[in-house]
Amino acid sequence: MKKHFLVIFGFLLVWGVVGCAPVMQPPLEPLASDAMRTKGGKYLPKVENFQVIIDSSFSMNEDGKNDFLAARDIVRRMNQRIPGDLNYAGGLRSLGHESHQSPNPTDLLYGMTTYQKAKFHEALGKIHYVGGATPMAEAIKSAGQDLKGLSGKSALIIVSDGLDMADAPAAAKQVKAMLGENLCIYTIAVGQERNGTGIDMMKQLADIGKCGFATRDIELADGAAMTSFVDKVFVGKEKPVLDSDGDGVVDEKDKCPNTPRGARVDKVGCPLDSDGDGVLDSLDKCPNTPKGAPVDKAGCPLDSDGDGVFDYLDKCPATPKGAPVDKVGCPRDSDGDGVFDYRDQCPNTPKGVSVDAKGCPTVLTLKINFGNNSDTVGSQYMGEIAKAAKCVNNYPGNVVFINGHTDSRGSSAYNQALSERRAAAVVKALVENFGISPSRLKAQGFGEDQPIADNATQEGRQINRRVDVACGAGK
Repeated sequence: MKKHFLVIFGFLLVWGVVGCAPVMQPPLEPLASDAMRTKGGKYLPKVENFQVIIDSSFSMNEDGKNDFLAARDIVRRMNQRIPGDLNYAGGLRSLGHESHQSPNPTDLLYGMTTYQKAKFHEALGKIHYVGGATPMAEAIKSAGQDLKGLSGKSALIIVSDGLDMADAPAAAKQVKAMLGENLCIYTIAVGQERNGTGIDMMKQLADIGKCGFATRDIELADGAAMTSFVDKVFVGKEKPVLDSDGDGVVDEKDKCPNTPRGARVDKVGCPLDSDGDGVLDSLDKCPNTPKGAPVDKAGCPLDSDGDGVFDYLDKCPATPKGAPVDKVGCPRDSDGDGVFDYRDQCPNTPKGVSVDAKGCPTVLTLKINFGNNSDTVGSQYMGEIAKAAKCVNNYPGNVVFINGHTDSRGSSAYNQALSERRAAAVVKALVENFGISPSRLKAQGFGEDQPIADNATQEGRQINRRVDVACGAGK
């Protein structure tokens, strides 16, 4: 008798284990080939973020009816209709797992991340087993934390039978208080077990969100109804056709949306710059500037040196302020001596006369080799005197200084007197041999004070015994 009992008990135990073994759910249907749906070209998003909570607890597969498959199909069909181009941040959370599925009461299967339809679908297909309690309160709180750090409005979509979740409303109120107007709650009730008790719970959760609504699986059975639901949750107003800057090009096509009022624009709304100088026509006071000419803020050619010649024509762009210039912007040299007028301190130098950096004639040093202690101009030096005469005659209005010099031998006083006699000898030669008026000549001596060679050598001393004729240096 005891043996018979043990056999019966063993059979019942095996039957119980087999009978309670978890059953893997059928594979999720693939996304439809036309699953991609867009709204971004014409509409604005109603929310920036969303998370779907799908119930996979024991109550979703009791009494021989698998409400989980119905819930999963609703989420699949909803995913197919969510616009893929409105840049949502999306997430998918499951709850109430059988131990073969997950040891956690709730899992974030996808997100929160930039919404991708295929990735969301793949995550939905990872729920293979249904079972366990219904920790909806914990799932709602976790969803609140997922959405807390995101900017903009969020939609929380709960798909469940609404059963065994008495603590869920308190959790929903807590999350609503945390996120405020940025959270709307939408619920989709699946099945009618226990006389529809869960439907009332799902409506209560939606009402807590204040800006969402509750619906049922049977109300979303056809494609049009599901599309309408998705549009109400996810899609905002139609984008207004705006022309914010009033340039005749709508904002959607306007590549230059802040064009000043009245500015002429091209086909894409960008201001015209007809002469290509970088200044828009609406601001250009010189609209026909030649291509490549540098311009100022008003679009007029630059004249950087202020000489009256635009930079693009100016061949001498750094002329000092006030310097007279020619047609190409270069300083004038009226007497042709190679020194510009604005630097020329002797502006009427005769043609061919050698001048210094100031434009004044250089001092003519006569090549007369005075003997030691001598002031005599020998006849062999008349050619040098003739050069001096020509230089003096080139400046008929000038008093010409005749400057005598000595070497360093002898006393300073003696050398001073000797240099004056040498200068006087040259004056005399100019007057007597070339008819120069004495009133135009002034002799002066500098003694040994202005050597041009080394007085330590005989050659240097001979060079220093000289007379200079400063033809153009007088008044």
